[in-house]
Amino acid sequence: MVDDDNIVEELELEEEKPKEEKSNRPDLVILQPDISKEGKKILKRVGGMWIRKTKDGKEFYSILIGNLRLLAFKNEQKS
Repeated sequence: MVDDDNIVEELELEEEKPKEEKSNRPDLVILQPDISKEGKKILKRVGGMWIRKTKDGKEFYSILIGNLRLLAFKNEQKS
């Protein structure tokens, strides 16, 4: 029996965005709560998220935190 939760689909990702959409600036920023040297609560920018689309039109996020690169997809599995 196959466990559906462990199945990973192979998706064809677009390598490049169209020229008018290309940007190194992320669509969303990732912040981490921290405390400054002065003891104040601050938010440190640790990464970014870009909204992308697969070749078949499914939306996903490309996440970059330091050297860690992740992809996030909407959970569309039926229970």
